[in-house]
Amino acid sequence: MRTWAIALIAAGCYHANFAENVPCSADLHCPDGQVCDITHAPPVCVSSLGSGTGFPDGGGPPDSPVSACGICDPAKPVCDPDSTTCRRCYQDSECASDVCSESTGTCIAESNALYVRPSGDDSGTCTRTAPCATISHAVSLVDATRYAIKVHDGDYDDSFVSTGASYLVSGEADGNVGYISFRAFGGHDHLAEIQGGTVVIEELMLDGGHQETMRVQGGAQVTLFQSEVLHSPVGGIDVQGSTLDLEQTDVHDTIGGTAAAINVENGSVTIRGSVVYAVPGACVRVSGATFTIENSFLVGCGAEGFAQLGVVPALSVFQFNTVASNGTGATCTAPVTLRNTIFANNGAAPQLAGCGATYSLFTDVAPAGTGNLVGNPAFVATDDDHITFQSAARNKGDPASTLAVDYDGEPRPHGAGYDIGADEQY
Repeated sequence: MRTWAIALIAAGCYHANFAENVPCSADLHCPDGQVCDITHAPPVCVSSLGSGTGFPDGGGPPDSPVSACGICDPAKPVCDPDSTTCRRCYQDSECASDVCSESTGTCIAESNALYVRPSGDDSGTCTRTAPCATISHAVSLVDATRYAIKVHDGDYDDSFVSTGASYLVSGEADGNVGYISFRAFGGHDHLAEIQGGTVVIEELMLDGGHQETMRVQGGAQVTLFQSEVLHSPVGGIDVQGSTLDLEQTDVHDTIGGTAAAINVENGSVTIRGSVVYAVPGACVRVSGATFTIENSFLVGCGAEGFAQLGVVPALSVFQFNTVASNGTGATCTAPVTLRNTIFANNGAAPQLAGCGATYSLFTDVAPAGTGNLVGNPAFVATDDDHITFQSAARNKGDPASTLAVDYDGEPRPHGAGYDIGADEQY
């Protein structure tokens, strides 16, 4: 091997271009002007990583691009062309399979995906070249190997039900949102009915339902990421003895009734960077459920912005939220302390009933509690509850807080201290 390597280097002195696909040396070195591509077996010398040489089909291994970054780890599969560093995927087109899980930033291999397109055909098996027409059919095909459902943009007259299955439903995330309209399906009254299993729904709009748009039960663990839930006649999401995680998701505009937009009984709910608005009932109601609600706007609901019923399990958190223009601010049947929150114009004073508060801003009467104050939150507009530079909420949050970002993902604190509410003013 050593004799061959020396001969190759000598030959390079007389030729402008080296022959490619020649094995690297034992210590993975190549002649000057070439690099060793270790993704090939055995490793070969190529003119540049990402050139596509060294592979029988002319391409690199799926979802592990070789480029100026080198070999990207699956946890950061995309080589950023500007920084030439590996990063998360942000949209499907950045993945060889055309499936990026935006909630994790990872590419899903084509062999693990089921594809759905409005022009598809449910007589098939939801492959990339022969997609299905409905999410419900794709859900019926989920197994341990094919667990990710790629939903192309479009209108879907569909509803889906699953029992015990674990899967991902992912929209395109190309600046639009996959849109699913409701139809009665198999006698079920919910657009999405999830009974058990672990389900992630991202970049989708779930619109409608005969009852709540989504029902979660049977110990299911459901995450909604950068999605919308709207236009149900009863309530947006109903959770019974299960776990719900809302990340950067909007729940809004239920059509009638007095049910909460998000109702959780005997389970747990996490709401971060989300907005709940324009519903006749409460924005969020929890009963005997653990809750973590942070950096969120609960606004324009006919009843409470937040309602707590029953015993509060340990480790529940309500902080850095904006609760505004609801029928009332918050009601609690257990000694719950709400922190670093704006309560603005929620019915007649007092805006809290049974709840404690610290480091919170009120537009009428501030209850007893460390750091509570009365003042004008100085929102940007009637339909935009971000705060302006004149807000009394600026720099008045708990100085011992540790929350690192706000609703917009901007760093906290900014300026002399933490700002009260979902928004850190910039």
